[in-house]
Amino acid sequence: MRLIIYPRLGTTAKRAIKRVRKKWGHPYQYNPRSTLIQRLCSELGWTEEEVRKQIAKEREFLTRYRQYLR
Repeated sequence: MRLIIYPRLGTTAKRAIKRVRKKWGHPYQYNPRSTLIQRLCSELGWTEEEVRKQIAKEREFLTRYRQYLR
């Protein structure tokens, strides 16, 4: 899969998008900040919905294959 959004993220956002569990093993639900969405919309020229869909695709890929990407 071609990662479009992940390389454009900062360190904190990269860690958040790859996170699967919170403290004590509770599941983590990623919710991108609105400032990040707006920045990516202006950089890529996409709509907010397209950016959110691409983030979801890349997050699913990263969490599924994270042991191979280290």
